[in-house]
Amino acid sequence: MGPGTWASWADAGVLEAIQNGFFLFQNEGSPIPAGFNDCAGAASAWKEFFFQQASGLEQEKLIPCWAMAEQLGVTYGSDAANLRAGVPAPGTTAGDLIPQFVAYGNFYRLMAA
Repeated sequence: MGPGTWASWADAGVLEAIQNGFFLFQNEGSPIPAGFNDCAGAASAWKEFFFQQASGLEQEKLIPCWAMAEQLGVTYGSDAANLRAGVPAPGTTAGDLIPQFVAYGNFYRLMAA
């Protein structure tokens, strides 16, 4: 996974969603800056996760909130990567990274639940 690849753009999108969600969490009640990216709802979902975590919600009850935020972030990252790097043809080395990236994320969330 090198710079400028589909996987690197997708990972950047996932991290952007988490970062922006944490920003919303830390700045609750403040005006949202012009041009702020909610990452197709993923940042708001992460904000909710951080609020639930800060409120002391039990770990097992946090998992569904985390899984929702994570999935929205992966979807946002995948969509952003498709726009940025283009979608490589299936059956190519680069094209096969897409389903692998998504499958690993889905498997991780399944195991965490």
